[in-house]
Parts: sequence; C-alpha cells; structure tokens
Amino acid sequence: MTKKDMLSWVKRKLGYPMVRVELHNTQIEQHIDEAKDLFLKWASGNATVDQFFTLPISANCTEYDLPGGVTDVITVQSSGMGGGGINTLFSTSNVMYNSGMLSFIHNIGGYSMVDYHLALDHMETIQRYIPDKYNWWFNKSSNTLNIRPTPTEWEMLLIRCFMLRGTDENTIEVTDEHYDIIYDNEFVREYTLACSKETLGLIRRKFGSGFSSIGNTGISLDGDSLVSEGKQEKEKLLETLKTEQDYEGWPIYYS
Repeated sequence: MTKKDMLSWVKRKLGYPMVRVELHNTQIEQHIDEAKDLFLKWASGNATVDQFFTLPISANCTEYDLPGGVTDVITVQSSGMGGGGINTLFSTSNVMYNSGMLSFIHNIGGYSMVDYHLALDHMETIQRYIPDKYNWWFNKSSNTLNIRPTPTEWEMLLIRCFMLRGTDENTIEVTDEHYDIIYDNEFVREYTLACSKETLGLIRRKFGSGFSSIGNTGISLDGDSLVSEGKQEKEKLLETLKTEQDYEGWPIYYS
C-alpha cells in the first residue's frame, strides 16, 4: 500500500463518496506521518533493522550527517583508529583471539556460538566501566549526530542504529516508496483513521451537532461523537502497541 492508497482508504472509511469528508489531503497525510513515526519508534524491528556502520569524523567538527534511512541511534563507540587508541584492544575479535576462541583458524581447537556470546558479554561489561571518548546525541529532525568534546584528529566511530528496511549506510534520501511496507501495517492504518476521525469531528463540532455541509444534505453529522470515538480508538491502539509482544523482530522500545 502506498501513501496515496492510504489516503484514499481513510476517506472511504469516513464515508466518501456517499458523504462529504471535510478534511484536506494534507491533514490526512499529517496523520499518516504521525502513525508511521509512532510505529517506527515503538515497534522497532518490523519495518526497521538493527545495523552497524562506521562514520569518519574530522578534527574541529562536531556535527555529522547520517544516512537517510536511520530512524534511531542506539550506541556510538570511538574506535581510536586515528591515533591508535586503546579502544582497539577491546574489539570482540581481539577478546576472542586472546581467549583462544579463534584457535579453529589454525585448526588446533574447537569453537561454538556460546564462546562468541561469552565474548560479547565480556565486551558489554568492559564498556560499562570504561567511558567512551565522546558524548553524543542524535538529532532526529535533522538526522545528524552531534558529539562532544570537539575531535582533535581524524578517526572512525562505530554506529549501531535502527535503519528502515531497504536502506543502508549509502542511502542519501528516503522516499515514500521506502515506507510502503509500513503503510500495510494494521496499526498504522487504524491509528491514521482514528486521528482523522478526531480532526474531522473537531471541524464539524465548530458548526454544531446539526451541521450539514454541501454534499451532506439531510444527514446529521455529530462532531462530538467523532472526537470521542477517535480519542478512544487512539488510546486503545497505543495500549495494544505498548503491551502486545506479538511483533516479529526486536522488542518494543518505550519512550
């Protein structure tokens, strides 16, 4: 389903073309975007994937553009590659090698996924007690990463993030086509419809319960009931999204 298909679906659910719907396309599109953003934020893993990529940083620069498909940044770790920093000692591969877990490379021992996850657990423990070189924050509106203190040399950052399915670190701009998989989701459709009901009810309520617009002659349109219905449906959908864990992929992340 495309964004245009979604817009037409909402209008039909609100009674069009039998009943005139006093909503502009831009209002419905805004509600589609609201539902899409909520789904991306709280149901990570359904339309997004957990990815890693490296970001080169330069001296005296604190703000960096991220790939277009990034929806959220999870962790940022400096590699110390520019100055041969100590962080290179704490790579997963180095921990595994020094522990003998990679001895299979020389055909002198065994290896299992248990060993690999033990190395990852060791990495996480180290990262808790060894502060990283930079503080960072992700500016979602501008899709940029800001770091402090100001870098003094060139090096690489390892970024772990959620990215929209079908995008990667080389994606510059995200188009509506990238979101088609999201528009098929039931939550996104129903939440968009609930928001549209509420907005339509607010518009009709300004003219009273007996409001009859052009194309709605002889039909009583109650704005109050639409507002109430829309709010109740939004609350129910949000509660379902937060509590039901039947989504595939990564767990739901709460705000």
